[in-house]
Amino acid sequence: MTAFDHMDQEETPLLRSPRVPKVSDEFNTPKGGRRSEKTIVAMLFLAIITVCTGEELIQSAKTRVLESIICRRYYTVHDPSLIGSDGGDGVAERHCKNHVVQGDVAMLKGWLTTIESCVVLLVGVPWGYAADLWGRKPILIIWITGVALRAAWIQLVCFFWQTFPIQAIWGAAAFALIGGGHAMTSALLFTLVTDVIPEERRASRFFQISGSANVTKVVVPLISAELMKVSPWLPMLLGLALLLLAVPQALILPETKDYLTEAVPTTSGSVSETSSTCCSSSLASWSQIKRAGEDVVAFLAADTRLLLLVPAFLMHMLVMNKDITLQYISTRYSLTLADATFILTLRSGLVLSLMLVLYPALSHFLRIRLGMHSQRIDLLMARCCVVSAGFGFFMIAFAYSLPMLLSSMVVNTLGSGLHLYLRSVATSLVELHQMARLMTFMSWIDTIGLMIASPFIAWLFERGIEVGGLLTGLPFLFCSAMYTIIAILIAMVSPKCQ
Repeated sequence: MTAFDHMDQEETPLLRSPRVPKVSDEFNTPKGGRRSEKTIVAMLFLAIITVCTGEELIQSAKTRVLESIICRRYYTVHDPSLIGSDGGDGVAERHCKNHVVQGDVAMLKGWLTTIESCVVLLVGVPWGYAADLWGRKPILIIWITGVALRAAWIQLVCFFWQTFPIQAIWGAAAFALIGGGHAMTSALLFTLVTDVIPEERRASRFFQISGSANVTKVVVPLISAELMKVSPWLPMLLGLALLLLAVPQALILPETKDYLTEAVPTTSGSVSETSSTCCSSSLASWSQIKRAGEDVVAFLAADTRLLLLVPAFLMHMLVMNKDITLQYISTRYSLTLADATFILTLRSGLVLSLMLVLYPALSHFLRIRLGMHSQRIDLLMARCCVVSAGFGFFMIAFAYSLPMLLSSMVVNTLGSGLHLYLRSVATSLVELHQMARLMTFMSWIDTIGLMIASPFIAWLFERGIEVGGLLTGLPFLFCSAMYTIIAILIAMVSPKCQ
């Protein structure tokens, strides 16, 4: 999982930018060397594309490198004659699809995710406070550095696999201490956009930038898959180089804190409001963290419909994780990881089409032609999505051929908008002043779900491959069962407008 997998679904989990009055376009022009809004957004866009491209290049290649190391160690003990079957000193990929090797790879990555999530839960809020205190630019630089060092550590362990135990990649979780790890992805992005862009244009700009990250998920894995046919180390090293390149890109990005407030005349009321908002976002002390926790409990208790949505957010980041799906396709259908990556790229392309075309068109039709309230539309779409996604998981579990898998993935992908609609439903159930607390709560629920369930899903994958037969798709049966429960809970939620 890449850092920018979080960006598609989270808006502002940890950082709260000062509220500023709307400003007219005349204030967006550079004065006295001050960079314009368009320039800053373009620079931010370039940095994000660089980081996204680097991580997407690394993603599938990393799985193949880990698989080759574990596979070689396995056959060193069980069948040394296969060593060298790849034309070098390793084992041909087709021999690495047994349940022992695949189970070890899945558990290795599953525990890395869990350990990283633990670190993220501890340091996410303090780094969010630091961005309010010290400014966005230094935290952005630190965060990108942490992401690059994480990738470098994993590659170092893999390159010197005869020296390090492969479990040493878990040490990469320590680099989440540098910048906050994946928890800071959407937080920093949304805060930078909020700093620079007036409220009336903010949503469209944020969608454009996050959409650009989705485009990399469609294009870059294809490049990675082709490079992997030569050597998985090619996309690994190229991805690391791009992550390192993003650091100087962040260095030339101007500080955005107070960008808009510098452009408008200051009044006592605006100063007071900004000051109080900044103070309320300072969660450094334990008493404030405790008070924030009490606030979350208070608004959850005030509307029990929010509690019905919690299981969906617990499953959210888990089903977004492509690692198990990548291994499952490669193992069950005897495909190389490069070919499996190509199939997942087709899915990413479908997701992008849904987000840009189908979902907006359906929502527009229901609102304009049928006159439905936006809350009812969100609930209806969420219910349709959860049924489609759950049934799709069930179909994937029993797809015995590649054509069946592809059709099953289409059905499953049609439900990929579930958490977007549920997030919209959740925001309609709370007051405006509770929005930041709600986003923080959702972010933490996402992380907790990923932390707890990743090793469990990896274990289900290992058991399914070992037992074989109808239980080969055990992880997807579990997801289907969970989505059935989630569908029942969502059916119990009524819109606030009712």
